[in-house]
Amino acid sequence: MYQIPVRKSDNLKALTMLEMQGVLETRPEKDKPLSSVTLGTLTTNNNSSERCSLIIDRQKCEGKKQSIKKPLLLCKKVINPETNQVEYIAVGLVKEKILFRTRPTPLSPSPSASKTKSLEITENDSAAKKLFFSPKKKSTPTTSTNKK
Repeated sequence: MYQIPVRKSDNLKALTMLEMQGVLETRPEKDKPLSSVTLGTLTTNNNSSERCSLIIDRQKCEGKKQSIKKPLLLCKKVINPETNQVEYIAVGLVKEKILFRTRPTPLSPSPSASKTKSLEITENDSAAKKLFFSPKKKSTPTTSTNKK
């Protein structure tokens, strides 16, 4: 039997796992580490702490908190410089997960984010009236005569 040496870190964190259906693709910038990439906004429902929603870009996923039967231990692999052996340091403990079962719902853009602008025209603004409200002039076709 092989034993794996595991040490407890000074600050063991309680973590929550996100379980999603499908593939989640991120496009981090070249110089940024993946840990600095923001996935989205996770919020809990005010009425129930079990219901959660995750908004990624313009899509919303609804989820539910569940406890895990067997907790998971999150470890960091470290090589001990003195003994040159591999050690694992326990950095987190996962006791619950948020399960997202359904497909994401597309969100419509907010009215403030729309790029249309309103234009107010006063009665005294004759230039704007001519520009926007003048009837279009019909162009008359020009005829050319070719003489040889």
